[in-house]
Amino acid sequence: NAADLSGGEAQIAALVRTLQLAPQVMLFDEATAALDPRSAAAVEGLVQAWFADGAGQRAYVWVCHDHPQAERMSTQRLYMHQGALSAEAQP
Repeated sequence: NAADLSGGEAQIAALVRTLQLAPQVMLFDEATAALDPRSAAAVEGLVQAWFADGAGQRAYVWVCHDHPQAERMSTQRLYMHQGALSAEAQP
């Protein structure tokens, strides 16, 4: 029952439903900001699996303020400061 899900569980369920539609591009804006560490790790894993299953045919933009998470979730990073591009990095 959806009413019995925690906020994190509901967010993961919504993400799973969306990824089942097999979109080619996704935008994740602070996708884990309100989640506990366990739920955040689950969301990261779902996104990474969806991306890997796309065989180079999928892309996503991951917006966050968490630098370690940005490093885990990216192949290229763009840093913004006061609304302007301030740096670019590749792992």
